[in-house]
Amino acid sequence: GNSNNGSGNMNGGGMMGGGNSMMGSGSVSGMNVGLGDLFLLSNYQVFSENDYFSDVILNAQIKLPTASSNMGFGTGQFDYGASLTLRKSFDTFVAIADLGYLNLGDPAGFTYENPFTYSFGLGKFFNDGVYSLLLYYSAYTEVVKGYEPPRQISLGLNYQAGERLYLSG
Repeated sequence: GNSNNGSGNMNGGGMMGGGNSMMGSGSVSGMNVGLGDLFLLSNYQVFSENDYFSDVILNAQIKLPTASSNMGFGTGQFDYGASLTLRKSFDTFVAIADLGYLNLGDPAGFTYENPFTYSFGLGKFFNDGVYSLLLYYSAYTEVVKGYEPPRQISLGLNYQAGERLYLSG
């Protein structure tokens, strides 16, 4: 059967560096413990099921600088970005593309390049959509001058445990 469930939103941009923040840090028996940055993500389905795409989704994100920059957990700066996800289903397969932009906050004494992001993936649904497998490639344009930008290949397995509950690995 057909299933249009699947993932494919690229939500990245958590860059490490210096800055100023005092929130959520401490030390326990010589081990540093702290709270990381808080990400707020939003997705809006622009439309679905037209002649060209199964879904078109607008994604927005903001990173709140809650991590302790004193311990190297964060930059102490806000990051924000947006992307557009295009998804097309073909019987029990789904193709996904995501294009976006990140504005990275610059800590004192350092400047990040604000990268474009891009991702592509192909998924397969099994057992009427109860299980799905997704192979996904994600990358950025240059973030730090002179250094290769982040890239990753992911393989994910999803299980629909309930009507609105998915387990992923």
